[in-house]
Amino acid sequence: MTQPRITPSQVEVAEARRTTLPNGIGLYTLASDDFEVLRISFVFRAGSALQRAPFSASAAASSPKARAT
Repeated sequence: MTQPRITPSQVEVAEARRTTLPNGIGLYTLASDDFEVLRISFVFRAGSALQRAPFSASAAASSPKARAT
């Protein structure tokens, strides 16, 4: 079976509404009466791009205290 070709002019996407929660976190919602769907995504700014010292995340993960938990 061959899938139909869809061009961008045929796709309608509703614009997300942004709300700022009291703690400053941005909440984006798309309201739809057609679907009962819930998706929650958490994005944390972390990792080697934000480390202050090289290899600090891997050193902390391999410390004896980290292994004991």
